[in-house]
Amino acid sequence: RDVRDVRDRCDNERLAEFRDRYPMDERAFAVLERASDVVQATVVADFKPRREGEDDYSALVMTFVRAVQSRVGDSRGGGD
Repeated sequence: RDVRDVRDRCDNERLAEFRDRYPMDERAFAVLERASDVVQATVVADFKPRREGEDDYSALVMTFVRAVQSRVGDSRGGGD
């Protein structure tokens, strides 16, 4: 249980850092949070927008999460 707690904290910090770098709305962040660990790790590692420093990456993040989910066969967090 302690290992899981530490991993969850690390995951939360990693996602928070990703959101700081690529601002997004609550809906887009919720989709990312609900995605599997594999999808989250892939998105954080591979998301490379053409331009950095934008105010909102929500649409790009949601599209990328869904693309990764379809590649790895994970439907969690696909959208409401």
